Amino acid sequence: MRSQQTQSFALAVCIFFSVTGVSFAQETYTVQQVQNRLKSQYSALEDYKVRAKLNVDMPNFRMPGKNIDLAFKRPDQVRIDAEGFAAVPRMGVTLMPEQIFDGLENLTIMENSAAGGSLVIQGTMKPDTSESPGQSPMQNGTLQMRLTIDTNRWVISGINTLQDTLVISSADIFYEEYEQKVLLPQKVVIKFHVPENMRDRGQAADMPESMGEHSPMTDFENLGTIQGQITIDFGRYRINTGLSDEFFQEQSR
Repeated sequence: MRSQQTQSFALAVCIFFSVTGVSFAQETYTVQQVQNRLKSQYSALEDYKVRAKLNVDMPNFRMPGKNIDLAFKRPDQVRIDAEGFAAVPRMGVTLMPEQIFDGLENLTIMENSAAGGSLVIQGTMKPDTSESPGQSPMQNGTLQMRLTIDTNRWVISGINTLQDTLVISSADIFYEEYEQKVLLPQKVVIKFHVPENMRDRGQAADMPESMGEHSPMTDFENLGTIQGQITIDFGRYRINTGLSDEFFQEQSR
């Protein structure tokens, strides 16, 4: 009797999952599928402007909190305005999937499942074509980048840059839904640890770049290992306002 009840229960469970379509199978993706899903998240986004608050916490380096005005226009135009000096990390302002993937090659999915609502893609960072021959930051070995993908919302929620197993920089990205249901960063927290013998490579990884006159970044020349944290808090985005190309060209003049 107990055996018949067990079989009946198992049959009922199978019928339930067949009818409802519920499955415990883990969905898998290819690299191209992941890229397409991430890019489609921003298909309606043409441009935006936002004011952000930048805070730097580094030993032996002081910079008061700064307000920066950030503007972006497809495909890759970026403008950053700040009063005085600001140490602006590239990782914090160029978070569009196309820009990130364009700088990577040999992409692979490290955890090929959506278990827990995330997966990890790893790629090799392309050499910086702006470097002169013999001065490439890749000369001591290649840098790897690992992207943590939130497959529930299809955004990049984390970025780690590594040489071998050493994490040089990491970024945690927190999103909010803004106009036209576009998910954009609300906060980015970047941590970095660059040993003295990897100083040039740290620039490729995501050491902050100086902006403005009388940059105190020259103090780095007297430092050994560089480590710290940069936090960027974004305000309200103005999306698809029709920013002109001239607006971005003004800064480069």
